[in-house]
Amino acid sequence: ETPVSLLLELALDENASKLFLLLLPKDDKIRMKYFDPWERDILGSMPTIRENGADVPTSKKDPEIRQRELLSHLKPALLEMCVNHADELMRSLPGSRVLKEVYAAWSPTNVIDATVSACVASLDSDANGADEDGSTQDAPSSVFEDPAGHLIIKHMVLLDAERTSQANKSSSDGDDGDEHEPAFSKALFEKVCDRFTDVASSNRGAFVMTALCKVESLAKQVKSKLKPEMKEWKKLSKGKGATAGYAALLKEIS
Repeated sequence: ETPVSLLLELALDENASKLFLLLLPKDDKIRMKYFDPWERDILGSMPTIRENGADVPTSKKDPEIRQRELLSHLKPALLEMCVNHADELMRSLPGSRVLKEVYAAWSPTNVIDATVSACVASLDSDANGADEDGSTQDAPSSVFEDPAGHLIIKHMVLLDAERTSQANKSSSDGDDGDEHEPAFSKALFEKVCDRFTDVASSNRGAFVMTALCKVESLAKQVKSKLKPEMKEWKKLSKGKGATAGYAALLKEIS
């Protein structure tokens, strides 16, 4: 097994993936949302040993420095894993969390491209239906309709929206903070803008489109692509089954 395949095995496991979720987020509040209260209690304390009647830390190195050092060693293999296995990671709940935190940590262009390419490929596969050899075996559904897949796309877009909004607010307040480029959202828009109606034809896909409407630099263009189909979204929002995504999309573009 290669280092990347071993990392993938860990990333796809509900418990093992928490190693990456502990290391990747820079913010404790974000990090701790992935852990239950018992785990938080353990992780929140500095490991110590009893020595000469006193509790002595097991490491003299600052935890943040240790975290950065570990990530620097893991980064190349983590990026390679995300590039080579984007679709598999998106369709796994623990894997998708790791993918999102890799994007949040570094916004790597190669991971963005691989993730968006997987989104496009899944739309093509869903549209084509049967395999090239004519077999009737069902192909995987579009990642926009996948229970874990649509959530990770939505969360990555909302991360862009939040960071862009914060950067714009800082700029308007006179701060010299770095501007945030909504790299993932922009790449997704460029590759999928002509297929928005396909994406939003499912309730889960409609949630993704709703999130994309919240990215300030893209909102106007996204809404202009979606508004001509408002009658269809209204019809779907009144249908049977899950309709909350359509309702949210209608509210956003109205």
